Amino acid sequence: MIHENKETGEPAKIVVPQSNSVINSVTVNSCMEIAKFFGWNVEFRPVHYDELSTFNEVVAAGTAAALVPIKSISQLSKNAKFEYLTGDEPGPMMKELVRVLKGVQQGNEPDTFGWCQLVSDPNATSNGHSHA
Repeated sequence: MIHENKETGEPAKIVVPQSNSVINSVTVNSCMEIAKFFGWNVEFRPVHYDELSTFNEVVAAGTAAALVPIKSISQLSKNAKFEYLTGDEPGPMMKELVRVLKGVQQGNEPDTFGWCQLVSDPNATSNGHSHA
């Protein structure tokens, strides 16, 4: 969940819900590191219902899908709906997270996080041919 403080000028904030329903994943941890790199505040804590209206963007993180924008959260028992997107495009803050995450993964962004390691073929020679 992302909150951008445009009116106050405070740094943006990313809140990762602390819940048994949220798994600890490489994608979530990577996004937290990227957010810190951007100068955003990062919080790992329970998210309360009354806060849902304060977030500008809500994002689901998964290993295969990376990041997926959430259009809305509804609570039918209270006839409440919190909308975060009106179209199909993700919000600007999610776009920035994805740009850096995928950029580092694909070698298009500098790896300032130390995530990438060179993997070489132990059977290869210096001229690129295999010993086999």
